[in-house]
Amino acid sequence: MSAPAPPAQGAARAPAGPLRIGEAAKACGTTTRTLRYWHEIGLLTPSGVRHGGERLYSPGDVERAGRIKELQDLLGFS
Repeated sequence: MSAPAPPAQGAARAPAGPLRIGEAAKACGTTTRTLRYWHEIGLLTPSGVRHGGERLYSPGDVERAGRIKELQDLLGFS
């Protein structure tokens, strides 16, 4: 069995655990305001919400947000 290929150079790695909105925004190269907007329109839903309403993003959520950002930039929507 062969070893998995290393990630592409410059590819962002998703963090290990759930992140607060500011940490997630920083990890995917966007702003907290953008993440809130994407949540509002149903494009990206956080995996969890704490009792006080604080959004929590999983590694998969962060990867999805990064991909949305990439596509947005590629298509000229920014």
